[in-house]
Amino acid sequence: MQFKFLKTAMQKAKYLGEYLVFRAIMLFVRMCGIGVFRIILLLLFFLFGFVLYPKLKKRLRLARYNLSLIDANAEFKTMRFIRSFVRFLEAFAEITVYKQNVFKKPKFNLIMHGGEVLQRLKDEGRGCIVVSFHYGNWELAPMYFQKTFGMTNYFIYKEQKNKLIDNSIKNARMGLSNVLPLKKGAKDIASIPSITKAGGSVCVLIDQKQHFGSEPVSLFGKQVKIGFTIQKIAIKHNIPIVPVFCFLDRGGDKTRYSMYIHEPILASEPVTKDNLATLTQQATQQIADIASKHIKHDPYQWFCLIHRLFGNPPQNFK
Repeated sequence: MQFKFLKTAMQKAKYLGEYLVFRAIMLFVRMCGIGVFRIILLLLFFLFGFVLYPKLKKRLRLARYNLSLIDANAEFKTMRFIRSFVRFLEAFAEITVYKQNVFKKPKFNLIMHGGEVLQRLKDEGRGCIVVSFHYGNWELAPMYFQKTFGMTNYFIYKEQKNKLIDNSIKNARMGLSNVLPLKKGAKDIASIPSITKAGGSVCVLIDQKQHFGSEPVSLFGKQVKIGFTIQKIAIKHNIPIVPVFCFLDRGGDKTRYSMYIHEPILASEPVTKDNLATLTQQATQQIADIASKHIKHDPYQWFCLIHRLFGNPPQNFK
């Protein structure tokens, strides 16, 4: 009992320390600006990279393997991958610090393609499920939708173990009044039909295995398991599924983001109990096909590049 109390106290002390570091970084960004923050990130990466080198080496090998599946002719560039990750971190830092003021900053000059899709759904009084991958800066989408279309946006997220940091991140995402969280749990997910019926949107990332349901789809010629439960709810209740991808546009101003909003995915035939699984699979495959086109544009912005979505590299892969 005594040891359990001590272990709990140590865990809380650790979480408090992590939270204080997190808050210090956010304060630093506010005081010194994002340019200095980028330099600090790179310095920390190289300093701790030597300590964590064996683990880092494995992750980079995995990223090289995944890139070879996406584009067999591509040459993996470590610094380009690191820069993409740093740019995501700095964008998230600005969202956390500046909240609703973030879109007033020149760095967030965001070009939107397909905005008429969401406008049309709003005019019809229909909500939707917005799906994406961990690609580019997915954090911008629900915030931008509220700013542009005045939509009530809910995002499905996984809670952080450190509740102090989790609350800070959640509050940052709720920086705009109509951006609200849903936990990755059966109770919150069951509320999706009522949210969309009221004209709201639910944003979710599906490119990882999910504890509430994953199914295999073809991605870059490999069978991978990604989340399907949200699509199943959408098909069953006739809710439009809108694929959205927001990423750093490297074709010019490197601080500019492009957001692509695709036409809604709906069931191709009347839904019955017998064909629900097939129609869900078809919808999920459509999302994967759209995602693969964006990822090929710049694979380095896909953060699942360091995950085992395609399995482990063969032993002879260098």
